[in-house]
Amino acid sequence: MPVSALGRPEAAEQAYQAARARYYALKRDTTQRKFRHNWLRVAQGFERVATTHPQSSRAPDALFTAAETLQELSRISLLSEDLQSAIRDYKKLFQTYPDHHLADDAALSLAKIEVDRLNRPEEAKRTLHRAIAQNPKGDRIAEIRSLLKALNRESSEKSHRARSAPQPRTVAINSPRQAPVDWKARAEEAGDHHVEDGQQRSECSG
Repeated sequence: MPVSALGRPEAAEQAYQAARARYYALKRDTTQRKFRHNWLRVAQGFERVATTHPQSSRAPDALFTAAETLQELSRISLLSEDLQSAIRDYKKLFQTYPDHHLADDAALSLAKIEVDRLNRPEEAKRTLHRAIAQNPKGDRIAEIRSLLKALNRESSEKSHRARSAPQPRTVAINSPRQAPVDWKARAEEAGDHHVEDGQQRSECSG
């Protein structure tokens, strides 16, 4: 069965190089970098390489560059959707190509986003643990272990501070139970006072 042109390694390489050329053109052009759609076009070009040629050696490279481009864009646009797109591409690389040399780079970048930009340290720790399990000899493993150690230390210190913090005292007030108020008697008593006062004022005026 003939292999389609899209499936040949040279086709994947050509598509990747075309996307790469657009990327460097954008980086050189300060005017083009001002417009979000130009960044998206570059990122989508790399994503198409990975989608169209998922078995090629360039698919992980394309996903990583797409994620890096989108993360850089998110710092400029300040849009959550751009950051989420970057996260999606990092995760796809990390999960789909766990043995690739960029998988631990993607995991480290993803963990840093979780910590620095999303304030989700527990999610970051899960990513780092998985990266260590998948590729314990990766070229970024030392940084991954260092970040994980720092996060664990911070969690431990936070937990210790919470346990050491003084707890608010609860004071129980045991007051004797009061008998129900007879409002009818109170009203009649008040009426008698009004009558007596009226009589005294009358006698004084007389």
